[in-house]
Amino acid sequence: MVKGRRQSIRDETRRRGGHSEAKSARFRVAAFLSLSFIAYLLLGRCVPVPDFGAEGQPCFTTKHGCSDGFTCVGNVCVKSPADAADIGNVPDEGLPDSSDVSDAGAPVDVGEDAQPDVGVSDTGPDVTGDIGTDIGLDAETDSGVEDDAGVDAGDAGGGPDAAETDAGAAPCEPNCPAPEMVAVRADKDGGFWMGCANKQTDIDCTIEEGEYAPFKVTLSRDFSIDKYEVSVTDYTSCKDVGICTAPGTEGGCNFNITGREQHPINCVTWSQATNYCRWVGKRLPTEAEWEKAARVGQDPPKKYPWGDTPDANCDYAVIDSTGTSPGCETDPGKQSTKPIKVHDNIDSASGAKNLIGNVAEWTNDWYDPGYYGTITLDPTGPDSSTTGERVVRGGSWQSIGLNEVRSSGRQYLDPAEHSPKIGFRCAR
Repeated sequence: MVKGRRQSIRDETRRRGGHSEAKSARFRVAAFLSLSFIAYLLLGRCVPVPDFGAEGQPCFTTKHGCSDGFTCVGNVCVKSPADAADIGNVPDEGLPDSSDVSDAGAPVDVGEDAQPDVGVSDTGPDVTGDIGTDIGLDAETDSGVEDDAGVDAGDAGGGPDAAETDAGAAPCEPNCPAPEMVAVRADKDGGFWMGCANKQTDIDCTIEEGEYAPFKVTLSRDFSIDKYEVSVTDYTSCKDVGICTAPGTEGGCNFNITGREQHPINCVTWSQATNYCRWVGKRLPTEAEWEKAARVGQDPPKKYPWGDTPDANCDYAVIDSTGTSPGCETDPGKQSTKPIKVHDNIDSASGAKNLIGNVAEWTNDWYDPGYYGTITLDPTGPDSSTTGERVVRGGSWQSIGLNEVRSSGRQYLDPAEHSPKIGFRCAR
């Protein structure tokens, strides 16, 4: 039985081996035919074969394998385009199409600005208290207010670039507010003075804020700046169409207060101010532009827009001249800002009114005490702030003493905060 079993296994092995050899032979024949066909396909490209490279036929290179008038795209012959440049991402010498990439490899910017604005996040710490140099005793954080139209509390680089004005109609047209603006001409003869007027006569000059010594700055382009601060009425018109958001409403804030419609809007964050300026086709002024508007034609520089004398007082500015009379009022029931056209007779050489007092004003610049004076041609402020704050200029109805209300005085605040002391004006 054992021997028979072994014999049976050997017989079975021979039979299976025979089948295997037959299968192997068939495989070799099939492989030979397949290789022959592939060789035919490959070698067939070397000789003209009618219609082999026609539309829809397979191909393996972009230079060979398709008939004249066809191009190999994705291993398939397709009709050659009349203008290969019109296929996105193909460098061309014509005008860019919406899907083109420039010959240098950079995406073609089809927007209004050749260099789109890049925002910097407002991530500075919340400060409950001071706006540098004691301007922000009543500063409040912006609690959950969401700004519209692409500007929010995190868009610190928002608005048009500091020294440019976007082309085209303002978003508010045809129903834009129409505040007056004054033109400030480009510097032609050596620039204008920024910084302390004179350390000996301007004893309120603060070296710590980078004001001293005075230095010349050149602004090479004309610009315009609002003649007056933005009023409650004008800001409300932006809110009413759903673009601007409501400012703060705590004590000292002007929004929704009967009788203050022509007072400056206050209690707005930096982003809310930027948002409004965008809506009217403008932007916040740079710190240098603001100071130039206060000092046009002053050589040597003066302490105030009206000159070195008299020192700021209630005949010239809406301030707290005694320490007990905010807004130049001793009656607590009247202590507030004044209408934007107050002291209309007190001029600056630029024609801008109330640059000193009433409300301090947001500028576009980040605050950095070391930056002031380092850039003398078209300064637009540092790229960021180590303290996370923006520059505020001009002093307010609550300013005590003379430090804040000089043309070179610098204050600063977290851009996500607001204060009854702070409003703004726009430029372009």
